[in-house]
Amino acid sequence: MKHHHKYLCLSLALLFLAGCGRGAGVNIRAGQAPKADAPGRGPHATASVMERTDPLARSGWLELFFDEASRGVSIRSHSEAEWSVLARAGSTPKSNAGACAVEADIYVNGHKITLNSQDHSVAYGSAAAAWKAIRGEDKKAAGVEVAYTLTPDAPTAARAAKKALKADDVAFLVRVRYLLLEGNFHVEADWENLNGNPGAFIATLGLMERFGALRSPGPEDFFLLPDGCGAMLYPARSPAGHTEDLRFAVYGSDLSIPGGDALHANVAAWGVRGQGAGFVAVAEQGAALCEIVARQSVSGEVPLSAVGPRFTVTPVALDAEGRAIVRAPVSYGAAKGEMFSITYRFFYGDSARFGTMATACREQLISTGILSSTKTVGGDGTLPLELTLLGTGPAKRFGQRKLTTFDQALDILTRLKNKGVNSMNVRYQSALRGGWLQSAPERLAPLLRLGGARGLEPLQDYCKAKGLTLFLDARAYSGNAWFVPKAENILGQPIRGTPRGFPWQAGRHTLPLRAASSFTRASRAILIRLGKLNTGGIALGGPGNTLYADYAGAGTARTEIAQRVDQLLPALSARWSVMLENGDFYAVRHADVIANLPLEPQVQMPGGRYVAVPLLPILLHSSADYSGAPLNLAENDAAAALALLRSISFGACPAFTLQAAETGEGDGSLAFERQLEKARDAYTRANAALAGLRGARITEYTVDAATGVIITGYSNEAKVYVNLSREAKKTKDEITVPPMDFVRIG
Repeated sequence: MKHHHKYLCLSLALLFLAGCGRGAGVNIRAGQAPKADAPGRGPHATASVMERTDPLARSGWLELFFDEASRGVSIRSHSEAEWSVLARAGSTPKSNAGACAVEADIYVNGHKITLNSQDHSVAYGSAAAAWKAIRGEDKKAAGVEVAYTLTPDAPTAARAAKKALKADDVAFLVRVRYLLLEGNFHVEADWENLNGNPGAFIATLGLMERFGALRSPGPEDFFLLPDGCGAMLYPARSPAGHTEDLRFAVYGSDLSIPGGDALHANVAAWGVRGQGAGFVAVAEQGAALCEIVARQSVSGEVPLSAVGPRFTVTPVALDAEGRAIVRAPVSYGAAKGEMFSITYRFFYGDSARFGTMATACREQLISTGILSSTKTVGGDGTLPLELTLLGTGPAKRFGQRKLTTFDQALDILTRLKNKGVNSMNVRYQSALRGGWLQSAPERLAPLLRLGGARGLEPLQDYCKAKGLTLFLDARAYSGNAWFVPKAENILGQPIRGTPRGFPWQAGRHTLPLRAASSFTRASRAILIRLGKLNTGGIALGGPGNTLYADYAGAGTARTEIAQRVDQLLPALSARWSVMLENGDFYAVRHADVIANLPLEPQVQMPGGRYVAVPLLPILLHSSADYSGAPLNLAENDAAAALALLRSISFGACPAFTLQAAETGEGDGSLAFERQLEKARDAYTRANAALAGLRGARITEYTVDAATGVIITGYSNEAKVYVNLSREAKKTKDEITVPPMDFVRIG
C-alpha cells in the first residue's frame, strides 16, 4: 500500500527538534510516567439485550439499552438487530479484550500510557464511571451520559472520587453522551484534565472504535472505508489471524506533525455490515482531526474485526524511542467548547447494502451542512471534457520553460472544438506570475512569456463565445499561492539554511505554507487581482492536501483552519465557478468542478477481499462535475481504456492533460494530433454513456455476481452497464454488454 507524505517526516522532525521560540511547541519536562494497571481487569463485554424489555430511550425504530455493570450501551432495532458499544460476550475474557467505549493515549512527562474506559475507569467502581439519564424537550429519556474518570490505578481513582488529587496525579474526565435523536444514534464526547497537571495531556482519543465489531463475520459482511473513491473490506476473506491495521487520515496527514504515514481519506465516514444488518457513521465535529482505523483480527484469542475513529487531541513530536519531546501549544478540547461527535444510521435486511448505506451517508452530510442541499451542476446535457493545459514547467537545470502559450492554448481548444468536443472545463495551470512555482496572490497576473494580458484576452473571448469555462489556476490551497510562509508557523523554529514549507517533486523545490492569520488577505488579493481578468472560473488546488495546523502565536488547530477556508470560499464562488482538486469534504460544497478525484483505492489486496466502490461519486454526483486522473497519463493505451470505463461506471467526466511543447518522447505534430483525437474519442464515449445524467443522483451500484458487469443506477431510472472483461457478458436481466464496453438503458 502507499503512504502519503512520508518524505515530510525527516524535514519536519528536524523542525521539531530545532527548539522552541515564538510560535513553537511546548518542551516536555523530564520525569517519569506512572505505571498504568495492565488491561484485563475491566468488563469488556455486555450481555445481549434481545430478551430485555426495559430500554432507556426510544426513537423511531431504535431502542437504547444501558448496562450499569459495564457502563455499556446497546442499540436494538425493530428487526431485532443488535449493536453494542462493547463486544457481545465471547467464550473467554481474552476474546473480549480491547473492546471499550473510550481509549486514550496519554503522555506524562514525555512517556506514553494508554488508558481505556473499561480497565481504568469502570473497573475502579461506580464513582469512576458515573452516569445519568439525558432527557429531551418532551421530558422523556433520550439517552445517557457516562463520565469516565481515566486514571492509571485504583488509588488515583479513589483520590479523584474524593476530589483530593495530588498535583502530579494523572486523571482525565471523558464525558460521553449516547443519544437517540430523530431515529438515529448520536455519540458526543468531551474531556478535561481534572487536576490541571501540566506534565500530562491526551494525544489521541479513540471513541467507539469497536462499535459493531464482528466476531465471526460471514463471507458477505464488510467494512465500508473512505479509501480513495471508497472501498469495501471483507474480513472473512482475509487470511486467518491478525492482518495489518489500516489507518485513513481524514483530509490527509497533518503537515505540521512528523511521521504522517496514514492513508488519505476525503470524508470522515465509514460503515459496517454484519449478520444481515449494517450502519454507516459520519464524524461531524472534529472530522479534520480524525483517523479512521480498520482492524482485522479474524481468529485467535481476540477475533474481533472492527472499524472506528481515533481523534487527535494534542499533536506531538516523538524521539527515536517514542517519547514525546514537543507538543502543540494548544489542544482541541472542552476548554474551548469543543467536542467530538458521530452520527450512526442503521440498515436491515435488503437495505443493508453498499448503495443504500452510501445514499444515507449523503443525506446525513447534507443534513449537517457538509454538503449543499441545493447546489447542482449546470444542466443535465453534454458531459464536459476536463482539460488541463500546462503553461510552464521546470527547465532541465534551473528556471522554467514555456509549455503552452495563450495563442497555442487557443489553437488547442479550436481544434478540439472542430473535432466535436463541444463542452469543456479548461484548467490552465502555471500560466500566472510565478508559473509552475506560482507567486503569492498579491502578484497574480498573466505571464508575459506566455503572451501577457493581451495574449490571454482572445482565449477568454473564445471560451465565452463557445460556452467553455476557463479556470485560471491560482493554486490557492496547494502551498504555492495561499499558504505563503510565516517562518514560525509550524511547531518549533525554522532551521537556518534549510528550506521551509512543503517539499515538492522529491525535494527539488519547496512550496511555502501560509500562516492562518493571512488567509483573509490572500482571499482579498485573489478577488482583486483575478477580478481584473475576464475569466469564468478559478482553480484553487486541493485544500486537504495541505491542511495543516498553524501553531504561530496563540496556535490554530486543523479544525479551525478548515473552518476558515470554508468561510472564505463563498466570496470566491460567488464571483467565479470554482474548481478544487482531490475533493476533501470540508470544502467541496463550494466546488463546481473537482479535478483528480480519487477513483481507485490506495490499498490493494488479493482474493476479492478489498473492492473499490463509488462512495465519493454517490456523495457528489449531481452537485458537482468531477474527474479522475488524466487518461493520457495512464501507463499505456490499454490502461487508459480501462480507466475510461471505470470512470464511466463512477459517473465521472473524462480528463486529459495537454501541452503544446514537445516532451522529448517522440512527439511532434502527428503525435500531438493523435493526442487530440484520443481526447475526442474519450469525450465521445463518455458522453454517449453519461450525457443527460449530470443532474441525476447515483442511487445504486452493484456488480453482477455471475458476469462481473458493473451496473450503475441513477435517480432518473437510467442504468449504465460496464464490462471490464475481454469477453461479451449477458447479465441476469438479459443485457448483453460487449467486451471492454458499456451499454446504457434509459
